[in-house]
Amino acid sequence: MAGGCCTVRYLIKGVNSTKENRIDFEAELKRSSFQIDSVVLLPVVNGFTAEIELTSLGPFDEKSIEPYLQENLVSSSVETVFQKSAAEFDVVLQRLKF
Repeated sequence: MAGGCCTVRYLIKGVNSTKENRIDFEAELKRSSFQIDSVVLLPVVNGFTAEIELTSLGPFDEKSIEPYLQENLVSSSVETVFQKSAAEFDVVLQRLKF
């Protein structure tokens, strides 16, 4: 089991981001099995940025955590909150820091 923490920031484009659905998105992230310390969501044109700080990598290492986060945490949370299929929005990694 890997230890430590990391901060990851994504740009989510293709969704109509309102304050209410960003609050719902943050709640959806925090319901996950990941140990999330903080979430910062900022609006951008046609989307928002999501900066997520994890307190633990769980069973993942530095190479395997990001693809898993993007697909199983961020993209699935966007699909749930915004009711869109993965083909209707983009999730782009902007930063990953350990």
